[in-house]
Amino acid sequence: MTQAEIAVATGLPYPTVWRILMTLLELGYLETTPVSERYVLSARALVLSAGFQDRDNLVGRYRSAMDILCQEVMWPISLVVPVGSSMVVRYSTHNATTMTYSVYKPGFATPLCQSASGIAYLSALPTTLRDRLIAPLEFDDVEGPLLLEQIERARRDGVAAYERSPYNPTPGKLSTIAVPVIVGGKASAALALSFFASAMSVQKAIEMYLPRLKAIADSEGMAG
Repeated sequence: MTQAEIAVATGLPYPTVWRILMTLLELGYLETTPVSERYVLSARALVLSAGFQDRDNLVGRYRSAMDILCQEVMWPISLVVPVGSSMVVRYSTHNATTMTYSVYKPGFATPLCQSASGIAYLSALPTTLRDRLIAPLEFDDVEGPLLLEQIERARRDGVAAYERSPYNPTPGKLSTIAVPVIVGGKASAALALSFFASAMSVQKAIEMYLPRLKAIADSEGMAG
């Protein structure tokens, strides 16, 4: 939303809205794009929800199945949710395996449109909602069509992949595959499996692990 839209929606004076927005930007709870002047929640805003609990209890639904899969394949599994222009880790099994360079704790964020989890999530959204989410990010004439192509491919194949991602503590050393998580008929998150890029190709990872990853997502975890 723009500053003007926020002022209208809240009924607060324009100067008051400005001060609030500047404070939230400084604290890291908001992000903005200079051209559109729209404000969106940042990944850090997720910590405002006590204990990372949400109405769908996503972690409770998927934790057990994720832990089991990690024990079997050894690669870490993450449950990642959309927050503004980021995908934020809600739960991961990184601390349960040695097959990782870093431990990704809840709150770790990657870009919505430059991550396998983000592409997977976007691929499961209705087109109008998807377009509304990516519009403020203002991609150029090359990036925009490429992003849409990635989303459509993920929708067609049922999986998104990102090879040698630069958005982690060890840039270029990890690749990831991800599938959308649907709860109550709506896209809510993504399940991602990360692996050493030097260990296998993305296609090999898809062949080996996609069925198990999709089985967890499609069954809504261990929810009963």
